[in-house]
Amino acid sequence: MVRDAYPILVPLVVLAVVCVALAWFWQGFLILAALPAIAACFVAYFFRDPERVPPADPRLIVAPADGRIVRIEPVATGDGGDTKGGTLVSIFLSIFDVHVNRSPIAGRITGVKYQRAQ
Repeated sequence: MVRDAYPILVPLVVLAVVCVALAWFWQGFLILAALPAIAACFVAYFFRDPERVPPADPRLIVAPADGRIVRIEPVATGDGGDTKGGTLVSIFLSIFDVHVNRSPIAGRITGVKYQRAQ
């Protein structure tokens, strides 16, 4: 599971356990325990991080994420509008897809430039 899930998951589990413990005094707490328990199960499912074994062929490029490819288009760099920047691949992730992005190819980052969306 991804580390980012723990600040959400732990309080939900604690709340569910406290509700179950309080059910000794009032049975209604047992029903209330179901809500954080169901939410905890959803969070654990949403933030899952299954092991992926990429193909051994170094010439292959694998998808960086699960989901459905919704757009593929060349990316222009510089002011001249040339298309040497690469290719943009947009992937839509539903709530049932694994929300972990991986590196599709080996490489080294040589620079980072933030560009605000238009």
